[in-house]
Amino acid sequence: MIAILVMGFVLRIAAILADPFLHPWDERFHALVARNMMSQPFTPILRVNPITDSYDQFTWCCNHIWLHKQPLFMWQMALSMKIFGVSEWSMRLPSAIMGTLLILLIYRIVILLNLNKRVALFTALLLAFSNFHLKMIAGIQGMDHNDVAHGFYVLASIWALGKYQKSKKWYWVVFIGVFSGAAILNKWLTGLLVYWVWGIGLVLSIYLQKSIH
Repeated sequence: MIAILVMGFVLRIAAILADPFLHPWDERFHALVARNMMSQPFTPILRVNPITDSYDQFTWCCNHIWLHKQPLFMWQMALSMKIFGVSEWSMRLPSAIMGTLLILLIYRIVILLNLNKRVALFTALLLAFSNFHLKMIAGIQGMDHNDVAHGFYVLASIWALGKYQKSKKWYWVVFIGVFSGAAILNKWLTGLLVYWVWGIGLVLSIYLQKSIH
């Protein structure tokens, strides 16, 4: 598993260094808003000076304030650029880190499902070498860093649910709430996916108990 994580991290670092330019959809929008958030973190500005002849307040992509996505993933990008300087690779670095941690999360989730360890390793290996995932981290695939962050927090909330189901310790419920809240701050109500999984599990357990009795 350590070897898979190292390989996955190296591939993701290579992905963020591959193209020294911004990709058109949607990375350039995410990057520009994140760059402006470095100085005004609570105001998602796309165009600092939006005075143009073609200005349209109803156009989602091209105005002064940009409200197309929730802000958490852009805050992460802004923080990374604040620490390492403004560049393509520093803007993509949070996606590379979360993308690597996703490999570990998917491995642990499969283990929590009581599946074979070999299955867990194979699943982690598939994600580590996933071309689609690498393209999102590199900003090539549409939704790019937004989907990487959203997927990370959704899977983290499901992992926390698995830990809670195994241990029944209350603090894992707090982690479920924190991770699902972070997922909502990336891509709205799909961040609540963990509660759908939790609800299905509760319904099935009640049904099985009744069928036994």
